[in-house]
Amino acid sequence: MSAAVFAALAEALKSDSEFIADMQALALGRTPTAVPKVLEGNRRFDQLGQEHYPCWLIEPGDSQGASASNDGGDLNGLVLNSTQQDWLDEIDISLVWHQQDYPRALTQRKGIVPAVVRLLLRNPGLGDASLIYAVGVLNDRSYRHPTHVQTLTLRAHTTIDRDPD
Repeated sequence: MSAAVFAALAEALKSDSEFIADMQALALGRTPTAVPKVLEGNRRFDQLGQEHYPCWLIEPGDSQGASASNDGGDLNGLVLNSTQQDWLDEIDISLVWHQQDYPRALTQRKGIVPAVVRLLLRNPGLGDASLIYAVGVLNDRSYRHPTHVQTLTLRAHTTIDRDPD
């Protein structure tokens, strides 16, 4: 997992002005201008207090050797030589918020994925990633109502060099 990608993603979730406007338009918090905090490390949702809502939880997911191109370098899609290897990291980001009203929560859930995708399209090379993009979403479907969770899986392509600078 690239620490630079992780840090840049956390910063973008907190500071990208268009993304902040998208989050504020969803009215996820107790105040109309609430912006989700960013908490590193996955935590049990039932252990988050009201003071944390709304918040993003960021956790490294699975990783594997990968190709930086669409076609791949060999049959396994690896690009590997004596000085570097391309790597594919997954990052799970979960938005956790509290909303009593079912229709409003549904409207909020429908707006999260487009906001994150637009953020990544504006910032395709966060940190040292050559590309970062969303590949899926897990929706809690109001299972924890009135607490809601939506988890997106992101993929970041990076290159690991033999001799870091």
